[in-house]
Amino acid sequence: MKKTALIIAAVVVAAVAAAAVWWFTSTDIDDPVEVTAPTLPPDTTPETTAPATATTLASSNSTEVPDTTAVPDTTVAIAAGPVTFELMDASLVTFEIDEVLNGSDKRVVATNPEVAAQIRVDPSDLASAEIGTVVIGAQTFETDSNNRNRAIRGPILDSNDFPTIQFVPTAVEGLSGAAAVGDLLEFTITGDLTIRDITQPVTFTVSAALTDAATIEGTAEATVSRDAFGLTIPSVAAVASVEDEVLLKIDFVAGAVG
Repeated sequence: MKKTALIIAAVVVAAVAAAAVWWFTSTDIDDPVEVTAPTLPPDTTPETTAPATATTLASSNSTEVPDTTAVPDTTVAIAAGPVTFELMDASLVTFEIDEVLNGSDKRVVATNPEVAAQIRVDPSDLASAEIGTVVIGAQTFETDSNNRNRAIRGPILDSNDFPTIQFVPTAVEGLSGAAAVGDLLEFTITGDLTIRDITQPVTFTVSAALTDAATIEGTAEATVSRDAFGLTIPSVAAVASVEDEVLLKIDFVAGAVG
């Protein structure tokens, strides 16, 4: 009898433990999808080697002790030829939209660190720059309201069925010539933006610079129509109206890879 009671008690404990695990780990939204952007195709530009000069040949055969009093060269070296950069964790996606909440104007700001992309650029030939697909997580937008967060991830973006937002660049305009570290570059990127199952052409205005030989930092902004993407705001008594225009911004930091 005692053995039977112990078995029953063990079964009950196991059932309670399983229920607790389910309760604390379940959520309304599926686990966020890890955002990984497609990689750019491999660079096929042939490597070039600088021809030997009289100076380099002489230095290679010289046994003289170098002059240690010479002033060191502080010029920032930039790799010759195309360099592939990848967005780093410091990058951030933001969208802003205006609404009337409880009778007062309010600007809603949502932020999202889940963004990935690759960029290939040759500092000596900016016109040849390539930007790969930009992938943004749809399940990780955060505002100042948990209720609003659930609405964005749920009925607005339907992020369980469409866990990512994608932008596929089709044209880059405004880049030409060469760039050095610290030069501010301003240009546009046009492409196809897909939110849920709707794709629309969008143009981003970009400001960027090489902050050092291995890092690009900048901002890309575009204004999109909520209606054009079929993004309907759920009816809430406290919200009198929500604007159609949405400001989409990507503050990016990209580091050289490979």
